[in-house]
Amino acid sequence: MKTSPFSHQSAATPDRILRPKQVAEMLGVSRTQLWRIENNHKLNFPPKLELSSRCKGWRLSDIEHWLQTQSIHSEPSAPPTQH
Repeated sequence: MKTSPFSHQSAATPDRILRPKQVAEMLGVSRTQLWRIENNHKLNFPPKLELSSRCKGWRLSDIEHWLQTQSIHSEPSAPPTQH
């Protein structure tokens, strides 16, 4: 059985670095939409790490934490009651 490349890392395993294409796939968005999310300061998206002058990426744990905080803030509220 194939495991997800985005599965949670154990505490003993160093954090994986995800490239923009991988983060976009993980979020289910295009790379353009990832850029928009990254530049929307209201969303508090984690900052990129500069791996080299032309290579950027994010820690998997940072993206997972951001996703958890987004799901907490975007849970649907109870439907309005009718009188």
